[in-house]
Amino acid sequence: MEPRINLTPRQRECLEGLREGLPTKAIAERLGISVGTCKIHLAALYRVLRVPNRTAAAMHAVEQY
Repeated sequence: MEPRINLTPRQRECLEGLREGLPTKAIAERLGISVGTCKIHLAALYRVLRVPNRTAAAMHAVEQY
């Protein structure tokens, strides 16, 4: 069993958007942040999850959450 990964609340919100298949712009609009800020959150999320891109992060979200 994998240990639970600790994500920030914003990273969880971004991950949920990825899981839903939303583009970065739509995630940013939903969260009320700029696209650039959203990209920073997504990059941090990829590092924490140890995945190379949004597709792998979305797959992780579907499998884990």
